[in-house]
Amino acid sequence: MGEYQLTAIIEKRNGGFVARCLELPIASPGPSGAEALAKLKDDVASFLAQTRDAEILDRLSREVEVAHFEVARP
Repeated sequence: MGEYQLTAIIEKRNGGFVARCLELPIASPGPSGAEALAKLKDDVASFLAQTRDAEILDRLSREVEVAHFEVARP
């Protein structure tokens, strides 16, 4: 079907990193942020290869917005 522009969040966790795709239900660990992202790309490619086009389009047609916000601690 082509290429997709996706969004990843990379978090430091338990001495390693986890990269999560916002548009798809996929997260991948790695010892560094770059390695977690590389594994996420591989895992997403595998997911796309095994998933029907209609399901991919349904998941990717959802609007995702990333926003920073502040909250005061009581």
